[in-house]
Amino acid sequence: MNAGSFSVRNHVLVNILMIALLVLGLFSLNRMPREQFSEIPFFWVTIFVPCPGVAPVEIERAITVKIENEMQGLKKLKAVSSVISEGLSRVRVEFEDGIGEEEFARLFQETRTRFFSVELPEGALEARIDDFSAADFLPVIEVVLSGNSDYDLLNHAAKDLEERMEGIASVADVTSLGSRENRITIDVRQESSESTGVSLREIADAINGVNVSLPAGTVATANREYVVRTEGQTAAFRELSDLAVRRDSSGLNGTIKVGDLAEISEGYKDSGTQACFNGRPAIILQVAKVSGGDSCIGYRRCGSGFIP
Repeated sequence: MNAGSFSVRNHVLVNILMIALLVLGLFSLNRMPREQFSEIPFFWVTIFVPCPGVAPVEIERAITVKIENEMQGLKKLKAVSSVISEGLSRVRVEFEDGIGEEEFARLFQETRTRFFSVELPEGALEARIDDFSAADFLPVIEVVLSGNSDYDLLNHAAKDLEERMEGIASVADVTSLGSRENRITIDVRQESSESTGVSLREIADAINGVNVSLPAGTVATANREYVVRTEGQTAAFRELSDLAVRRDSSGLNGTIKVGDLAEISEGYKDSGTQACFNGRPAIILQVAKVSGGDSCIGYRRCGSGFIP
């Protein structure tokens, strides 16, 4: 009995099997991940440690060398390299090619554990530890915001859209090009400072005093231990105008505020990337998807309700 004769005698069964295969094929096609670019695993771990205002020589001595020494002895380690600039240390840990994803996940966790055992200097900000993949330099979506509006409105719209996109499950990261950081300028009037006897150091100390984060110990319970921190931060630049610099205990001169001594304005830093679209200022949002995610699903979720 050959396949042809069997199919003729059992045509109902063959038709049922064919329909089942078509249905299963369509179902699998709909669930199959679609890639715009092939995902290339690099098995790299990059550690960023910002320390504003510190020279590269001090960054290397106090941060970079300690991290490099701590990473020595990792299994499957291929190389450790670093790039140092003013206020930033970047250390890249490369592992051997050909390791599996589960083993790399274990090595990534071991790298994090070793890094957190390094004693960083005072002034170092919170570090960022990332694994490197093709998605880091090949975004699946680029959103361009441009129009006949001022930069302030454009920047606020871009930041709002960026925060909403980062909440999508299939989005790994959103990089903004052309968006500059906010800057608050405090222009102290010399005549006001001299007449009241308030120095620039007193004004700086008053502002720094309400923008500080300090550790306050730990609180232990039966099941876990909580880290307690005291944080202070002004919500808006207008609050700085009412910030007290000096209080007169006698009550004769009253309270001297920052607004009595300086002009306060809000703007944006001059440095940073600039983007244009059709000759007009623009802000570009580059969206990278998570590893193994579907490019088409990420595009639909980013476009639905976010992009007109």
